[in-house]
Amino acid sequence: MKKVILFLSTIFVGLALVTSCTDDSTPEAKPLKLSKEKVSLLMKGTETVKIIDGNGGYKVSSSAEDIATATLKDNVITITGKDVGESKITVTDAEKKTATINVTVTAKDVKVDKTDVTLMVGDKGEVSIQEGSGSYEATADNENVTIKVDGNKITITGAKAGTSKVTVKDTKTKKTTPISVTVTAIPEITLDENLFVVEGKAREVVIQTGTAPYEVKSSSESNLTAVIKEDNKLVLTGVKCNESAYNSTDVKVTITDSKKKSKEITVKVFKKLSLGGRRLEMFKGTTDVTGVVSGNLKAITFDQSGEGEVSAEINDDPYGLKQIQLTGVKAGTCKVVVKDGISDPITLRVTVKEIESVSIWNNSGNIEIETIKVEDEYGAMIIVKGGTGEFDFKANKANKLTFNGYYNDSAGMYYLTLIPNPNDIEGGDVEVTISQKGNPENSDKITVVLPKKNPPIVFSYTKNGETISALDDGTGNDLIKVKVGEIVRINVSGGTATGYNIKGAFGDTTYLDYLGFSGVTGQNLNTDYVDVEMKKVTQGDGATIKIVDSEDKHKYVTFKITTSNNNGGNTGGTTIDPTKYTVVDGVLTAVADEAIVDGRLEIPEGVKEIWKKDGGYDVSILTPSQRGMLIELVIPNGVTKVGEASFMECSNLTSVTIGKDVNFLGYAFASCNAITQVIFKGATPPKLGKYPNSTFSTDIKGNAFLMVPVGAVDAYNKEPWTKWFEGAIMENM
Repeated sequence: MKKVILFLSTIFVGLALVTSCTDDSTPEAKPLKLSKEKVSLLMKGTETVKIIDGNGGYKVSSSAEDIATATLKDNVITITGKDVGESKITVTDAEKKTATINVTVTAKDVKVDKTDVTLMVGDKGEVSIQEGSGSYEATADNENVTIKVDGNKITITGAKAGTSKVTVKDTKTKKTTPISVTVTAIPEITLDENLFVVEGKAREVVIQTGTAPYEVKSSSESNLTAVIKEDNKLVLTGVKCNESAYNSTDVKVTITDSKKKSKEITVKVFKKLSLGGRRLEMFKGTTDVTGVVSGNLKAITFDQSGEGEVSAEINDDPYGLKQIQLTGVKAGTCKVVVKDGISDPITLRVTVKEIESVSIWNNSGNIEIETIKVEDEYGAMIIVKGGTGEFDFKANKANKLTFNGYYNDSAGMYYLTLIPNPNDIEGGDVEVTISQKGNPENSDKITVVLPKKNPPIVFSYTKNGETISALDDGTGNDLIKVKVGEIVRINVSGGTATGYNIKGAFGDTTYLDYLGFSGVTGQNLNTDYVDVEMKKVTQGDGATIKIVDSEDKHKYVTFKITTSNNNGGNTGGTTIDPTKYTVVDGVLTAVADEAIVDGRLEIPEGVKEIWKKDGGYDVSILTPSQRGMLIELVIPNGVTKVGEASFMECSNLTSVTIGKDVNFLGYAFASCNAITQVIFKGATPPKLGKYPNSTFSTDIKGNAFLMVPVGAVDAYNKEPWTKWFEGAIMENM
């Protein structure tokens, strides 16, 4: 076996030697082989092709380098798409062998950044082409838009309101994509046109439609300012309302947008909501009111909470102003929030009380009584509890008593004075029934014992055998005007019949220097008359004498010297009715009951001053019964002085009108607790009297208005006027 193997090896070696000695030609070149012969790619995309076999020394070239390019590295060909189209990449090796790659370059579908566009007529919208070949055109299916293509940007301009379909086309790939376009009309400016503002307050208003940015203009910046905020909200600020308490100042506001559209609106400027009083007490089923000083009345609403319950409404008061009327529905306390839509809300605190039975008590309020005795002409006071604070009084005998009283809210009691008729001398028992006003079932009774009286002392006067009338000297006493040397006889009657005594004024006999008597001073008169002669020469001088009866009942008479041939009159040449008004030298000192008609007292023209003194003290010109009768007082122009105490304690007085010429006002309306309205016609506040803080009662604060001439509010809006009318001083338009 080993020999066979050796033999074969020798043969192979020999053959090899023979071959190498006989073949000396070059080897044949290899064919060029690639991994791909076709390539498809996107623009900007790349593909790679490997050289599988070849003869080395490779080179690559593109038949269209604007379509595709090729690079070679480590026998790997990288092909990059440049543009849509076809190209051939040729690969050549060192032996001139070649191979071809057929390249097709395509683009992606056309893609835009938005396919729905909404714009107004005249506005432009831009669409960006995100993918495609880079060569585009765009067309619209109607004339609602115009189109401009610039590279990858399409600008669409609204021409007419409506819709359009815009087609974007890749001019190389012929691929398309649609864009839906909606063109809207230029909107009108719209906003809330029912606009109210209040002095000193700003209000924001949303502009609902329109084209920002906006400009705004107020027709009167002294009444209203208007600005546009950065968020395109309209801000309206009330500056001043020129009108009366409830009316508005109307200001035109014009808004203009970027499309030159404009809108004019009317803005109403009101005074802020203000009420006369904020705390009220009432009985269930009864009403109470608080005045509305100012505000937007048409928008007023009420919200309430608490145990108590009331109904509320706006109505007119007797003087043409507005008031909130509250009616007690359920007992307890509650809060009523009053709003007018533009001002800060105001809270009323209301107490509704149950109605209790009427009962009669002594003047201290600690003993319930059935009988009371009247000792003198000033009467007797009792206290009435229960009811609603308003009462009806009925006596079983006529012309015996008058009633004068007032209700004290804080105490919940009615203070009633039973005043005897000064002309009633018989006296006797009078049964008085006091009942809740409007509800006679809720009542109580009291027996009033009146004393029997001597008749009053009465004077009458004669001169030269003729009867003359006395005037009033301003203090309630008789006044006789005589010339020097004239003799006036005083006829005396009434009183006690045992005789009369004559003295000087207030017992001061030094005044007798002015007088001459037929009798002797201090001597009991045996006759019922005395003659008086004036001795003093100076006009206007005079004296007062006092005549008393045996029980010291007395009466005064004053004598003054005059150059006139008669006893004077109320005012020379005027039409003042002397049966209704007592006027001396222009001074009103008293009125008759007939002067007060349906609760109204109108001072007649010709009166210059109003005041009265009694024993050197300031007193009311009204009797106690008249003070209860008076509801409305009118003082005309021409009156310059309203003296101290002139109308004090008028418990039912609600309205006072004071003429423009009053330059002095005493504590004329002290204890007039029911006043709800005072009208001053003078632009300058009058000088106040010796007790200025008592000119009006502080109890009226919160319930009363003060009306003054236009432009005079600031003059009155200070102490002490604000003690009575704070927040309720307004112009009388």
